[in-house]
Amino acid sequence: MVNYDLYPRLNFCNYLPNATLFVEGILLGVAIRTKKPVAIPLAAFIWRILVGQEVTVEDLEEVDAMYIQGLKSIKDNVSSQFNEETFHEVFPLECYEGTSSTGKIVPIVSGGRSIPLTFHNRLDYIEKAIHFRLHEMDL
Repeated sequence: MVNYDLYPRLNFCNYLPNATLFVEGILLGVAIRTKKPVAIPLAAFIWRILVGQEVTVEDLEEVDAMYIQGLKSIKDNVSSQFNEETFHEVFPLECYEGTSSTGKIVPIVSGGRSIPLTFHNRLDYIEKAIHFRLHEMDL
């Protein structure tokens, strides 16, 4: 489950990034000029984006644990959970699509809807899915 208190549900593709960050800038500017600290309880994931630092898988897991744990279970528990025949019973996606931070199913790579997801390319899918989520808010 995504913690939307710390990880706002913003779709930067639909909103002008400058307008979205403008309010944050005003709040921070007022806090600095008046020397009155303002507690802005954002996750490390969001802070790292704002200050231009590298976002890590651990940061993403802090705000969307189910997403990362689901991908890890596919990677780590292969022999006990599924095999080539039962892969799609456990993992219902048919192509390179994943859940965005807004909850929508979207392609995780260019042309992802035309790339079939199979038992054999699942590790590549996991790598691409994590990369997509770590960089979906890059401005």
